Amino acid sequence: MNNQNIEESRVLPTPSSVIGKHPLSTTLEQQIAAARNTVEDILQSRDPRHLAIVGPCSVHDVDEAYEYAKGLKKIQDNAADIFFIVMRVYCEKLRTTVGWKGLAYDPDLNETNDIEKGLTQTRKLLKRINALGLPCACEFLDTIMPQYFADLIAWGAISAPTTESQLHRQLVSGLSMPVGFKNSTSGSVKCALCSVKSSSTPHTFPGITIDGRPAVFKTTGNPNAHIVLRGGEGITNYDRASIQAIQSGNPDVPIVVDCSRGNSLKDHTRQLGVLLDIAENSMDLVRGIMIESNLVEGSQQLRPRKRLKRGVSVTDSCISLQQTETLFQEVCEQVRQLRVSTPV
Repeated sequence: MNNQNIEESRVLPTPSSVIGKHPLSTTLEQQIAAARNTVEDILQSRDPRHLAIVGPCSVHDVDEAYEYAKGLKKIQDNAADIFFIVMRVYCEKLRTTVGWKGLAYDPDLNETNDIEKGLTQTRKLLKRINALGLPCACEFLDTIMPQYFADLIAWGAISAPTTESQLHRQLVSGLSMPVGFKNSTSGSVKCALCSVKSSSTPHTFPGITIDGRPAVFKTTGNPNAHIVLRGGEGITNYDRASIQAIQSGNPDVPIVVDCSRGNSLKDHTRQLGVLLDIAENSMDLVRGIMIESNLVEGSQQLRPRKRLKRGVSVTDSCISLQQTETLFQEVCEQVRQLRVSTPV
């Protein structure tokens, strides 16, 4: 007997119907294309600036996320000579066992799992943030979801637990924006490097069209896949020696460093020290950094009937927007001084 463990089946609207209700203007489409080109230029060292992926560990409240975006836009404007800032708008969250899977899955945070509502809210939020002039980044988890909102993304990530997934390597090979593969949770970089090689080559795989029909996709490969160093269990890999060791055998693979996760030893406050260390010792070796930041510092747990604190992450702990502003002021000043003191 089939479907013994299926309790319910609901038909989702097609990607084209969701996109049709919340389309991109020509201006916004051109703006996102320009942001992708800038990210590519930075990764390939054609633009001397550095990429900065900054924002909440996950988005759970669209109004709070938009308020954060307005604050981050001001930081972006002040740091534009050093960094090209792209906001983390992560609406899918990978769970080690069980738990809240993100705005796209459960927008009401109550296990009702209204995915149709979640996809609509995700698309609307991404449009609003892009309209501020702030490009968006996301983590690609479900291989069907990109059809609903990938046109709004300037940079994508594949998380450590899914970096070895063939499905995600195939997906990245067909995506239109640069995508970073994180090293494994153990700290090994080998699987991320294999993923870069795999996703940069052509693939053929099944998927769905924007009209919701099963199809076979043939890709050309993504030339802008790269690695994201995130440390491991009790292991950091943001130091100059670690980065040089990776580059010695892989000189053409761009490197972005996640200042959180293992590199912060799971202490969100250490992100500040990590970024300052990179700015002083290895900025010339990396093409970008990542910071987890929210309106308010810290994190909180989702519990039934418990009112959430405003602006606080419901997944991993983050530094505050104010701390983020101060951090970028310090780092930008440090980099500017190094530029002045270093002979051309």
